[in-house]
Amino acid sequence: HNLYVLQPISFNIIFRTIRPIYPYETISISLPRFTRRLSSNSSEYNDYDLSIGNVRLSPSTVFEGAWINGQLNSSDSNSSLPYSQSQLILRNRFSYLGNTIQNDTLYNVTVYLANRIGIYCGFPSSEEYHLSQYRMSIPPFTITNNNVTNSTLTISSFDGFGLGCTKLNNCN
Repeated sequence: HNLYVLQPISFNIIFRTIRPIYPYETISISLPRFTRRLSSNSSEYNDYDLSIGNVRLSPSTVFEGAWINGQLNSSDSNSSLPYSQSQLILRNRFSYLGNTIQNDTLYNVTVYLANRIGIYCGFPSSEEYHLSQYRMSIPPFTITNNNVTNSTLTISSFDGFGLGCTKLNNCN
């Protein structure tokens, strides 16, 4: 698998709030194929998670982040995707002040290279993904408010990245 282990990257996630985010609420962004395990020599059981406040991101005045690193092969329902359980957790940083993030606000969250998060194998763009004969029956990326029932939404538009764009079937 050395061919598919990549270097760390910085990346952006752009979203618009569809309801207020109250103090202490968190948002989970499911990022299958993303991992902090960037070396094939690394133990699968090392701790690659980052606790809340330890993910370097912007706007850090609005959000603080945590990283949950999935396993290469997991037993969950999305197990056909490498690192299917990887998640970026964003928490309302205004929690300490009791402030609410307002509805209908556009955010562009940058996750910095210093977090050492990379992409295993890659993935096609959203357009290619929906046309692909190899696409999974589940959406590749989702965003969920952890404090609201039935709040999971599919991230509908994303750019492709890496070898998965041309060799998606070989990466699963």
